[in-house]
Amino acid sequence: MKKGENVVMLFHLIGLTSEEKSIVSKVHKDGSITLENGFRFNAKTGRCMNDNTAFGASRSLKIK
Repeated sequence: MKKGENVVMLFHLIGLTSEEKSIVSKVHKDGSITLENGFRFNAKTGRCMNDNTAFGASRSLKIK
């Protein structure tokens, strides 16, 4: 992924998933990315590295 690229962040809660479009603001040396909203994701797995959700909710990236 590259800086400025459009991505889709997924928010999962109680069996429902919502999508939010975002832009990559930084690409890190370890292969992770930070979005414009401040969330950092592993670009290979899509897992959020600084997820602050509770009650079983989670964030991930939609990987194509």
